[in-house]
Amino acid sequence: MDIKKTSLVIVVAALLGFGLVLLNAQFKVINTAPEIAYVDVNKVIAASKDLKELKEYQQGKLAELKDFVSAALKEVEAQKNAKKKAELEAKYNAELNLRKGAMDKEYAEALVSIDNKISNIIKAKAKELGFTYAVPKAMLLAGGVDITDSVVEAVK
Repeated sequence: MDIKKTSLVIVVAALLGFGLVLLNAQFKVINTAPEIAYVDVNKVIAASKDLKELKEYQQGKLAELKDFVSAALKEVEAQKNAKKKAELEAKYNAELNLRKGAMDKEYAEALVSIDNKISNIIKAKAKELGFTYAVPKAMLLAGGVDITDSVVEAVK
């Protein structure tokens, strides 16, 4: 009979222990809040190598456009015939509008591409660091973990 009592006590103890382990695991799952990372997007944008290169490229394009306008003005001013002068102005204005439109479109497309690239880097860095969510710093009122420096290193 003592063996039965001892066996019963061991079985009950084992079941209680197993139950406590399950309760503890369940408690951890329930009380695990999603980890939120935040990023200072302005700091990331300021550090972006791609954006710096785009700005330099755009400045070059603007210089080309300025040179075009200067050459066109000289040619228009040199023209003495009023009718031909008006035709030249119209021609150069049309060409200027085409060049400016193409330049603006190219710049806008490049900005979208850079924005997508930065967003993907933020998502990947957040996931790599084990975060469930990543939000811009300005959207977070309290809490969270700053991963800005990690993202900045990735966009340099």
